[in-house]
Amino acid sequence: MPWLNSMNLNVWLIVGCSLLAVAGCSEQGTSPQKQPNIEVLKKRPLNSRLFLEGEEEVTLRINGRDFHKVRGVAPFYATAKEINMIYFVTDGPSHKSICYLYDLITGEAIEIKTDLTELGYEIGQLGERREVIESASTGTVKVARFHGDRKTVYSLDLVRRRISDMQILEISGGTNTAPRNDPEIKK
Repeated sequence: MPWLNSMNLNVWLIVGCSLLAVAGCSEQGTSPQKQPNIEVLKKRPLNSRLFLEGEEEVTLRINGRDFHKVRGVAPFYATAKEINMIYFVTDGPSHKSICYLYDLITGEAIEIKTDLTELGYEIGQLGERREVIESASTGTVKVARFHGDRKTVYSLDLVRRRISDMQILEISGGTNTAPRNDPEIKK
């Protein structure tokens, strides 16, 4: 009965291949978009290691592309869910800010060079000092920086790749969540 053993083996091979084929097809149907691979790499420069002072240099690696000298604290970026992008800031020349909006679908990074030095340091922070995405649409992202009783809103123009507007709002009442149309706020 050696033919019976080979027949059992053939049946098991056919069943196994069928299961693999079905599992492969169903997985493609449930996951149409590939999730971005975002890694945070930290490196302490040699002079910081020798003198035990200074900060770690942070690199964001997104789908294999590296962005060096990223500002903020973990996770080092803010998510704009409305437009499937993440916002992060790197150091530019003379400590100026370079803002990035990375499209998680296409992999395109929109770079916005600024003359400002303060952007990015509060990304990832919670509490009274923080930097968040206030709103996002196809052509504009509004980034809000909170510092105690002050809120600064930067409008990033994604088409012209520049900051198109900046508003500083004084927040009254000891809270740093001010409505945009409050008549008490001096523009």
